[in-house]
Amino acid sequence: MKKNRQNTITVDASNQGETNRGNGSSTLVAESPSADLRMILASLHAVRDGDFSVRLPGAWTGLPGKIADAFNDIVSANQQMANELKRIGQAVGKEGRTKERARVHESRGAWGEMETSINTLDGTFGSGRTPFGR
Repeated sequence: MKKNRQNTITVDASNQGETNRGNGSSTLVAESPSADLRMILASLHAVRDGDFSVRLPGAWTGLPGKIADAFNDIVSANQQMANELKRIGQAVGKEGRTKERARVHESRGAWGEMETSINTLDGTFGSGRTPFGR
């Protein structure tokens, strides 16, 4: 397994390939069950390392297809959360717009709790002033 500069992952297996979607995300393609497992593992490692652009093939069927769909949904939610945290960091932390709020696509369970946690930060930290002394 290796990762190249285009955020694509190649898996050392016969009869496999990859497709770059052209939108910054990568889709991996495999033709055998062992290649599928290697692709899933490579994708998990990429996500663990902070690469939220990787996706598993949406064309997979059966159990591999269900795994791919769940994986892609989770990675997409992580990518959206990372983008939202970056946006909020800029708006609140650098521009001082303390009324700005995060919007998370998925609000079930801990996803909604994370959104609430971010949005309840008001910058005062209990002191009545912002962290910058204003």
